[in-house]
Amino acid sequence: MRSRNFDKSVNNIFNKQKSAPVASMNSHFSSSAKTMKQNIEAQLLHTIHNLEVALNVCNNVDNTSDDDDRSYPFATGYAKSAMTTSVEDLGKILHYLRSQVS
Repeated sequence: MRSRNFDKSVNNIFNKQKSAPVASMNSHFSSSAKTMKQNIEAQLLHTIHNLEVALNVCNNVDNTSDDDDRSYPFATGYAKSAMTTSVEDLGKILHYLRSQVS
């Protein structure tokens, strides 16, 4: 069970960064080639953004701070979540692209 401090820290990070690493690729692909290209581009940009935010969280770790959102455990969890979501989203894009080629 997560602590209230953890939940508060997560909300603080999301409010500061305006993004959450768990915001996975939820859109369905359209049949239009132009729309499809835009969807893939948007998802790739979103994935890059999530990874950049995770890097910022990791770079802002301060073991002397009392803020939970600047702790090593928080940064580890945040980065793990961002990487997991990125792998899932990239896998969906790759699956779609492979299905279009064959």
